[in-house]
Amino acid sequence: DGHVEHFKGVAGAERKIRAEFVNGEVWHFEGAAGAERKVWAEFADGEVRHFAHYKGAAGAERMVRAEIVDGEVHHFAHYEGA
Repeated sequence: DGHVEHFKGVAGAERKIRAEFVNGEVWHFEGAAGAERKVWAEFADGEVRHFAHYKGAAGAERMVRAEIVDGEVHHFAHYEGA
């Protein structure tokens, strides 16, 4: 798909810190090797989205805040059903 991943750490224990995509998106990761989580993403239009409150396996991150290029900030609350 043409994306480039960046890693940090010693050989055999590298952790993913960033992924850059051909559409201009850049995803930033934190966490130990093999347990990285996407913490924020930049989009080609300047929008920045922050991710947190992880639940489940990697890739199941949920958005809690989005900062729009015009300065608007959206906050999202997630509730679990009964």
